[in-house]
Parts: sequence; C-alpha cells; structure tokens
Amino acid sequence: MDIEKTLNTLSSAFGLSSFEDSVIEKTEKICKPLSDKTYFDKAGNLIAYKKGTEGKNKVIIATHIDEIGLIVSGIEENGLLRFNTIGGVDIRILPGSEVVVLGEKHLNGVIGSIPPHFQNRGGILKPYEKSELYIDTGFDGKSIRKYVDIGTPVAFRPKFINLKNSKCSNKSFDNRSSCVASLYVLELLRKYNHKWDVYSIFTLQEEYTMLGGRTAGYNTIPDLAIAMDATFGQQPGVSDDQGYDIDKVLTISRGPNLHIKATEDLMDLADEEKIPYEIEVSPRMSGTDAMGLQTTGKGIPTVLISLPIRNMHTSLETININIIKTASKLVARFIASLDSNYENRFE
Repeated sequence: MDIEKTLNTLSSAFGLSSFEDSVIEKTEKICKPLSDKTYFDKAGNLIAYKKGTEGKNKVIIATHIDEIGLIVSGIEENGLLRFNTIGGVDIRILPGSEVVVLGEKHLNGVIGSIPPHFQNRGGILKPYEKSELYIDTGFDGKSIRKYVDIGTPVAFRPKFINLKNSKCSNKSFDNRSSCVASLYVLELLRKYNHKWDVYSIFTLQEEYTMLGGRTAGYNTIPDLAIAMDATFGQQPGVSDDQGYDIDKVLTISRGPNLHIKATEDLMDLADEEKIPYEIEVSPRMSGTDAMGLQTTGKGIPTVLISLPIRNMHTSLETININIIKTASKLVARFIASLDSNYENRFE
C-alpha cells in the first residue's frame, strides 16, 4: 500500500460527522481487496472482516472516520451564508479559510469577516464571534438557494501539502491517519498466521456524538478492542507533558479508560520490537472511541494507540508518514501474538 497516496485520498475526501458517506465509499473500495468481507452495521459503521486461523476469538480495531466542519444555519438575502460548527472547530482559525459547501452542487467558498478597519482598537485584539463571520460563495441570495439549504454541511477545502522529512499536511488527519494505519494493518496481516478474527471498524460521529464507537462493540462483542486516534504533537503552546514528537514516537495510553494488563502487553511488545513510544496519561475518559468500547456489554478490554499530529482541529493538520507505518506494525504484531489462551489475561 502506498501510505502517502492513501492518506491523500482519505483526508481529501469529505466526511463531516453524520455526513460520512463520501469518505466511507472511498474507504470501502480500499478495504475490499485487503479483507475477506466488508459490510455495514445498523449505525452505519464500515466493517472490514479478516478471518483468523482459529476463529475462536475476535479483536476489533476502531478508528473514527468523521471530521470536524461547519453547517449552514442561515442564508442572507445577499447570498452570504451563516453557519454553526460541527465538532471542536476553533473559531479563531476561520477568517480567510477556504471551504467547500456540500450542497446539491459543491460550491467553493471563503469565510469572510468584518474588516479590521471597521473595528475599534479593542475589537482587533479579540477573536471574532460566529455572528461576525460568513461564507461567501459568490452567489446572490436567489441563486444560492438552488444548491444550498439550511443544514447543508460545509467542509474545509482539501489541500494536501508535502513537507520536508516525511511530513505532510491536510485537513482531517484526525483521524484519517489512523484509518490509513488500520488499512495498512490489514495488509501486513497477510504475512502473519493470526489466529483471532479481525474486525477493522471505521466508526462514525466520534467528533460529535461518539455514536460509532458506542455501537461498534455491541455489534461484534469482541474479546479485545484496539482504538486508534490522533493525539497532540509538540508545538509552541503545548506543554512538554501533553505534546509528543511527531517524528519519533506514537503513544500508548494508560489510565482508567484502558485495560491494565492488555496495555502492559502492548508496551512489552513495543519494547521487544524496538518501536519507540511514550506513555500518554489519560486520568479520565480518553475522549476517543475507547470510551464507548470499554463499557460495551459486560465490558471489553480496550487499549489505545495514538498518532501525534500538529495543528489539531484546523484545516491543515501535520503528521509524519513514518508514524503511520510504525503504528501499523505494532498493531499487526500485537494481533499476530494473540492466541486462544490470551483471553485468560482478562480474568
């Protein structure tokens, strides 16, 4: 698999929370040759199933496929669009941003704001309010209503950029980077005689309702769950104990949201394989699909691996491609190490 090409494809696809159809369609096409079967559960999660040699136990890899964005909340008489946010969008990064209005016809747009010339001195130093921002597509009020309704989703415009030293930027690396890692795991598992059945689940609505993660466990009732998500890369303004080197490490989370023994096994394997990682402390619920998975049914032993990215929840997030490969290797080796006696670790 060409990791960079696949990341470009998935991160450039549109898939806001509850509007994931386009990116799901592209992901399914990549999944099919890598798995024994693909299907959808009632919540809409895409599942790629890969049969193990024994088939007595099940492990899932959960990666959320949705992204943050905007939604049209009003249409002005002059054609300018008012909007609300979907997920944790930082209002401060919006002025001047390029977007795509995903209506009947996809429309390019830019987010405009009150010019600084018309603000008082104090206003210039303050972030804009949502009421001061609008989306301009160039259409007048009558024309734009042919293509856009209230409730139409709006995505950041894709712009895949290659940077130096294996790094790249685009929208929605949170969490399309982990989706790519999960796909690469399926490819790597061809080399291994893995005993457990594998369910790679691309979950919906993590950024807003956690619907996909909460339902994924119920639909498979696995013996073990591996959640993969994004975490914070080192950058100005992020403290050393909360940011991680995007060139060198992935993170393995420890805390009450994760299974102690399974996490220790994952760490031991990473040490054995000489895979660099740092422990990410999650003193409360992790804010990932691990939240819903852990408490599904009678409880699912869950571990969490995260890939550091810079500029999280902006239109241009940054990741090192090599970290995707490293995370995939660790998960594939971990799954290959599971045998029929492993579930006894949870007693």
